[in-house]
Amino acid sequence: SIVSREGHVSEIRRQDGQLERLRARCDALEREKDEVSDQLAYAVTMQKKLAADAQSLPQMAAEAANLKKRLAVALEILGAKEEEMDDLRQTIASMKEIYHKELAKGA
Repeated sequence: SIVSREGHVSEIRRQDGQLERLRARCDALEREKDEVSDQLAYAVTMQKKLAADAQSLPQMAAEAANLKKRLAVALEILGAKEEEMDDLRQTIASMKEIYHKELAKGA
């Protein structure tokens, strides 16, 4: 009958609409999955990079400790050289004073 046929057509249209909404939802979920996949790939890449960086930390720490020791030695040497220069300046000043006194005696 026509009423039965219209009911079937209405049901088919309703199901078509539902199918379109489900396809749209499926497409949206597929895009979201792709985005999450990209984020996961980035996170894995960063984790690998950080793991590689972490492996080099002990070597970098050892190099930093070595540089600190070298700096301490250099500063110690510099301090000794400055002290030596001060002593030489005092010696020169004393020698000048003695020289000027000798000149004054001879004059």
